Amino acid sequence: MANRKITVLNPTGYQELFQSGDVLVLDGSVDLQSNGITGIPDPTQNLDCSNKKYVDDTKALLDSDIATINTNITNLTNSIGNGTISFSASQNMTVSGSLTTNQAGNSTITLTGPDLTNLLPKPSADGVYVVNKTGVNVTYVEVIDGGSY
Repeated sequence: MANRKITVLNPTGYQELFQSGDVLVLDGSVDLQSNGITGIPDPTQNLDCSNKKYVDDTKALLDSDIATINTNITNLTNSIGNGTISFSASQNMTVSGSLTTNQAGNSTITLTGPDLTNLLPKPSADGVYVVNKTGVNVTYVEVIDGGSY
């Protein structure tokens, strides 16, 4: 089939040849009789149509970016250690509880002081212990209140 020119009606009702700068406005459905539209350039404006190659190339770039992101997440996850924070106590104190550095939830660490009930007499009627300890040229007085005896 030979290339043919399109004849259109102008606004005054006369027939004219469709020129390359003219805008074709279609009213109703368009039947290309199973033929495709070819020669579509890559889009440059928001409402431009797109060709299949442009869409396929863009999808390939996105797939590559997603694969890179997934690899980076895997590498980051693998580099996070399971380090443990340890607690130590002295002066007859005990420690209980544990946590790891990459845990998701909260942990509680409990420090328990020494049992003074074997070292001190029962409290006075008001429940107050008074402990005198002597250091070098200094005397300390501490009030210990509460607890179970």
